[in-house]
Amino acid sequence: MRQAFQVDMDLCPPTKSETRPLSRSSHELVMWVGMLELNYVGEWQPVPVSRSTAQSAFLIHQGLQQRVVVNIGHSNDDGLSISEISAVRVGRCQLVDVHDHPVSQPAATVAAATRQKTTSPALPHGGDASEDMNLHILSSQCDTSDTNHLHKWHVRAIAFFDTSSHQDSPLLTQPSPHGHYVRLQLEVAAVADDCHSPITLATTIHLKVYSRNASIPRHLATGEGTAW
Repeated sequence: MRQAFQVDMDLCPPTKSETRPLSRSSHELVMWVGMLELNYVGEWQPVPVSRSTAQSAFLIHQGLQQRVVVNIGHSNDDGLSISEISAVRVGRCQLVDVHDHPVSQPAATVAAATRQKTTSPALPHGGDASEDMNLHILSSQCDTSDTNHLHKWHVRAIAFFDTSSHQDSPLLTQPSPHGHYVRLQLEVAAVADDCHSPITLATTIHLKVYSRNASIPRHLATGEGTAW
């Protein structure tokens, strides 16, 4: 899943001793998001993606370990350099139909939610704190290359994601109702050289949660959710 962003950055003065106002810089970035899932033989496989709905959706299994793979790319040689992805967060969990319209949660899901305690902090932009979570980043690395005198780079992070760890969000710990999907806000913070604060990119991803042993229908899995 790919999305382009136009970001404005506050740049630090050339030296820390200077007190002049921060300058601003504008850049175009592209972010790719993919998912991996641990199968029964201990191998990480790209999560299949359904493109039969209004929005592409990752088709995952309840109770299995997943990883979110985030790539941020930039190909303009204008001085921008991102060293790492420092945070990956998910929140604003909603149940939606095939047209991406929010719908009421099933009674059983609502009842389960009222029995669970809220412990996760809220994201800066708001949302239901009971459904917001910082994902543990397993690795973050930056790759650069020079092609046709154009300096290109991308930074990649792999973050741990497991539906069973989201106990305060029943939409992620239970199989999705027929004809419905789970919509999540994904927020990524990236550290850029000479930037006063991390760059924040936000997008939405969609999930379809199947039971642990369920087979995903072949007609739904039209692609793979790899970000490589």
